[in-house]
Amino acid sequence: MAAVFELAPNRLTESLGEFCARYLLEEKWVVAPTYRIGYQWLETVTRGGRPVVNARVKTFPALAMELALPAMRQSGLTYAERTELGLLLEKLLGGLRVKRPYLLRLPPGPGLVSSLLRSLEDLRLAGLGPRDLHPKGFEVEVKGEELASILAAYEKALASWKIVDYAGVLRLALQAVSKNPSLFPGRVLVALPADMESRLRRLERELWESIPGANRMVLEVDVPHQPRHQESDASLLRWVRLPSEAPPPPEPAPPPTSPQAPAVPIETLREGPIAEPRVAFIAPLSGPFAREGTSLRAGVEMAFDDLR
Repeated sequence: MAAVFELAPNRLTESLGEFCARYLLEEKWVVAPTYRIGYQWLETVTRGGRPVVNARVKTFPALAMELALPAMRQSGLTYAERTELGLLLEKLLGGLRVKRPYLLRLPPGPGLVSSLLRSLEDLRLAGLGPRDLHPKGFEVEVKGEELASILAAYEKALASWKIVDYAGVLRLALQAVSKNPSLFPGRVLVALPADMESRLRRLERELWESIPGANRMVLEVDVPHQPRHQESDASLLRWVRLPSEAPPPPEPAPPPTSPQAPAVPIETLREGPIAEPRVAFIAPLSGPFAREGTSLRAGVEMAFDDLR
């Protein structure tokens, strides 16, 4: 028989459950890192007895793509995956010539292409272009000059091939929302966990903040230094390697009180003589110690003389 693992609720799923219950029939977009994680959140909410009517899981790239898709179709643009962008950059680096090479002095290969592509993606998601890269801001000025040249050639190749990367999708989505705020009509609500909201890059944050305030909500999440319940605080595990810096344990709870028998005055106890207990003889069922003519007893009988 297969084991069944119950998903424990946490502050995020509790916030999501309250969000889904408060806006029961409205369309809700739940932004998650992946679709699998998002559906696990909804499953936990459902197991807790909360409805998840009209709740749709989306990743932030999928949200941006849905908003930018009309503009992409109108302009004839195609979205390129990271593998395709790597091939484009590899071909671009093969024909790129700069006055003072720095990174390009290295032998070409997948490692160099992957590192440069990651740097270009970070720069573009931060909203930076070739003119924003000042060589004096780099530890080695030659590196800054070369990176600006590579970024300029990369953006020119994207426009020439009519393809867009993730940063380009975010820009198109931002323009679409700015021109047409009715993309979120009525009560279409977008929920984003607080930890994801704190890690948004510049273009992602601009897109998030362009959504009307009445249509977006930040869901509370568990924070390690803000435990919800002391008795089930998993954050205490962070002190395993630093026991000397761990906070002192909480004070133990007082033991439960039991009802006390009413006090009897000492004069009452002295009114009569003390009763002397007497234990009746128990006849063995068999054996050498069995006595004839003695009635068998079913158990131990405790008898006490009457008070004299």
